[in-house]
Amino acid sequence: MRLSGGQEAGTADFGSTSFVILTFTSFPLTYRIRILQDEALLPHITNELLMWIDWNLDADFSDANELVCASGPLGITTYMTDIMVPVDAKLGLARLRIRLHDTSFGPNATPCGYSNLGEVEDYLIRVVEPKTGLEDDHARNEVLIYPNPMSVELVMEIPGCGHLVDYIVCDVLGRTLISGHFLGIGKLNMENFAGGVYFIQFNINGKKVWRRFNKLNGE
Repeated sequence: MRLSGGQEAGTADFGSTSFVILTFTSFPLTYRIRILQDEALLPHITNELLMWIDWNLDADFSDANELVCASGPLGITTYMTDIMVPVDAKLGLARLRIRLHDTSFGPNATPCGYSNLGEVEDYLIRVVEPKTGLEDDHARNEVLIYPNPMSVELVMEIPGCGHLVDYIVCDVLGRTLISGHFLGIGKLNMENFAGGVYFIQFNINGKKVWRRFNKLNGE
C-alpha cells in the first residue's frame, strides 16, 4: 500500500485479484504498508487499518458484521488479523475493502469518502462451501445426527469409524459453544441452550465436515 496525499489519488481496485475462503472457517490476513517517499518500512504511530467485507453481497458495508478489522493506531507497518467467516455469509464473490488512514489528520473511519492521508484498496474473495472433493462428500454422507430438530439430546454417529472424532458446536455467529470427542456414537446434551440453529464441525481424518441442526424452544 502506498500512502498518497489524498483519498482520490489513493484508491486502488484489485477486483481482478481474488482468493477462496470457506464458510464456517476463519482465515488470517497480513497487510504491510510502505511509505511513498523512500519505500522504507517506517511506522506512523497514528495510522489505523480498517477492513470491511460485504458478506451478504448487497453492495454495501453497512451491515453489523461487515467491519471485520479496526486496528486502532498501533504505530506498526505490518498488520495481522484473523477473520471469521459468518455462517450466514452468502456464497459467491464478496468485496473486501481495506482502508489505511491517519487518525490525527483528517481521518475517515468509514468505508467510503475522503481522508487527508491514506489509501483504500478493494479485493474480491470467493466464499465457497467447506468441501473440496469426493472424499469430503463421502465423509459428509457418513455423518449421522438425530433427532433433528431436537429438544434435549442429539445423537452423533459415524458408522464404521474406529477412532476418536473431535467435534465443536457453534452458534450462527460462529462462536464455539461446546467441544469434545467420541468413538462411533456420541451424545450431545443441549438442555441448557436456547432454541435456534446450531452447527457441528467434525474432524474426520483431518477433514472438516459440517452439519446443521435445530434446537426446539421451550423443551
